Amino acid sequence: MKKKEIQIISYLSQKRKWCTATAIAIELGCTSRCVKTYISNLNDQYNNIIISSRSGYRLSEKLNDNLIIEDNYEEKENRKLWLLRKLLISSKPIKTADLTNELFISFETLEKDLLYIKKQLHNYDLSLRTKNNTLYIKGNDANKREMILDLIYDEMSDSFSDSNSIQSFFPNVNITQIRNIIQSTLKKHNYFIDDFSLINIVLWYTICIEQKQITYTQIDQINYSTKENAHIRQIIQEINAEIKKIYPIVLTEEEFTNLFVLFSTRIFKKDTVKYVISNEIKDLINEIISVVEKNFYVKLDFNNNDVRFALHLQNMLSRIRNNVSLHNLQLAQVKTSFPYTYDIATCIAAIIKHKYGYEISEDEIGYLAIHIGINLEAQINSQSKIRAVLVYPKYFSESSDLSAQIMNIFDKDLLIVNVLSFPDEIVNCEPYDFIISTILFSNYKKNVSFVKSKLDYEDIINISNQIKYHKKNKMKHIFESNLSKLIHEDLYSYSPDYRDSNDAISSICDEMIKTGYIDQEFKKKTLEREKLSSSAFGNIAMPHPISYPAKQSAIAVSILPKGINWIGTENNVNLILTLAINDKDKILFQDIFKLVTDFISNSENFSLLIKAQTCDEFKKMIISFFESNL
Repeated sequence: MKKKEIQIISYLSQKRKWCTATAIAIELGCTSRCVKTYISNLNDQYNNIIISSRSGYRLSEKLNDNLIIEDNYEEKENRKLWLLRKLLISSKPIKTADLTNELFISFETLEKDLLYIKKQLHNYDLSLRTKNNTLYIKGNDANKREMILDLIYDEMSDSFSDSNSIQSFFPNVNITQIRNIIQSTLKKHNYFIDDFSLINIVLWYTICIEQKQITYTQIDQINYSTKENAHIRQIIQEINAEIKKIYPIVLTEEEFTNLFVLFSTRIFKKDTVKYVISNEIKDLINEIISVVEKNFYVKLDFNNNDVRFALHLQNMLSRIRNNVSLHNLQLAQVKTSFPYTYDIATCIAAIIKHKYGYEISEDEIGYLAIHIGINLEAQINSQSKIRAVLVYPKYFSESSDLSAQIMNIFDKDLLIVNVLSFPDEIVNCEPYDFIISTILFSNYKKNVSFVKSKLDYEDIINISNQIKYHKKNKMKHIFESNLSKLIHEDLYSYSPDYRDSNDAISSICDEMIKTGYIDQEFKKKTLEREKLSSSAFGNIAMPHPISYPAKQSAIAVSILPKGINWIGTENNVNLILTLAINDKDKILFQDIFKLVTDFISNSENFSLLIKAQTCDEFKKMIISFFESNL
């Protein structure tokens, strides 16, 4: 069972009520489509343990309490995902014989795995085709990109950036010891460091320790120009001295400078990187970002928060130029557990080969994959968590660590992105959602939680309310975005002059054809379906074909304050929602459609809605209803 699937079961078991896919997606930090794929997989494997309805999802009463720790399918699931990835990224058909030989499986086993793959592809409006004993995926390139992107982010759910994961990569180094040495030394000198930056430095030391266990000749040193701070140098020297007691390593001046960059860019928020990273590496990183985004549809974020990667590239090129080889003990695990991430690292190796002519070994590619994985996971965590700035003037003069108190309580939902001494420093901060401050100030009134230096119950409630408020806003933003994908200004009409239902459907479909949402066949099938059975219920009609996809998803809205006669029903219809849905948007449509129908089923809401003369008014009413139900 995947980590995200376990998280869904855990989340639903805590709620014990109906939960929408959007709410679950916000909690897990993924898309609604991913949530529905996870739930589908869980129901297939465990006999419908999650029940679905128009209200959302909840756990079945027959849930086995031991289910969360069951996982008898790991080897089979890894093979299926390998096959899916291979087919998705292949530019040409693959011979079935090559697949069976490479996987050491029979043709019958391959066929069983392909049944799973066909189902996964269907969720993205893709299909698996065979021709002359070869396999290939047919479908829209945009859908292929979307599936690849979802798989990459799903892969991140196995987690790169926590101590336990890093420990699994480096069994010969005690990660906890190194982390504790760094944290205790920083605390002794009253410095704050966020979790992501701490993981960066722990990883740097870990890789350095492993590499130092291999004897190699001294490589050429890179000339640096740094604006060093004596206090940071002292902190690094103390950390190194403690680590040296456990691992007898000696750092070069270059390595020491790398550490200085890692610490100073996080502790003082200064742009130290510009003094030590060469223009060559900056240009290489820009090219890597561009090529990876084009081929894998993810945008790597190598800014000052991830200086580590720039330093790694710089040192890797230096090793290659000096014919220094490394052995990566984690290579097999990285390739098996994080195949997409390894593919991205292989792409980076190809960029370097094309640019410099250097062959990058698999061992080096493995290290690149670890760096890429941490970068991607940091982005995912950052997107799902609420971001706060802490204003704490006494931070550097007190031994108590308010940031640690806050994070111990709110680690799951909150990320402290900056710790500041004065409010006027806020203008220079990276993006944040709200401010936590121990001093009162007049600016940012709506966005500040004022707390005491030692948190009490009132402070905890205050911060908790801010987190809930901003989570609600994020969910609202996602819903507004999805609503905008379906309800468009060019398909909204107020008080149009329709004679009857047939005239209305025909006129609306003609407009949708003209604007490129549907084709003539869609119109024909919509009219045919209406003849079979009226699409009206009460004062609302929802014309649509029985089974025919739209070219582009949309809901055409027609409001008729005086009503029109609808053939096949005794009621006049005041609202027409013409549904045109592309297969790939079925899940998105279900979420929106449920909310709209819930809204208009209330007579008071309906009477307000048919007064909405503009598309914006209509959407604002729906969004307001969504907010009130969060």
